[in-house]
Amino acid sequence: MSESSNNDIDEIELTEIDMYCLNCDYDLYGIDSHSCPECGEPFDPNDERTFRCFSDKDGISTKTVFRVLLYPFIIIGLVILFGYIMEFTI
Repeated sequence: MSESSNNDIDEIELTEIDMYCLNCDYDLYGIDSHSCPECGEPFDPNDERTFRCFSDKDGISTKTVFRVLLYPFIIIGLVILFGYIMEFTI
């Protein structure tokens, strides 16, 4: 393989990176501005600390884990509250 072929591969790997907003997970690939069009979060395409290279949608996000853990407690709390209210209305 010639050296020019290696350079082409390196350019493809560097330019075709997935970029997602750190704040709202918006797909930033191909955006000309340096801020997220969804939430306005600034990012620098040359600085990987300012964006994510993967989406939260690619796996289990912390929001999903939080919801899975929180929702059962909310439902149980509502059932207990409903029972408590019904006890005093009878």
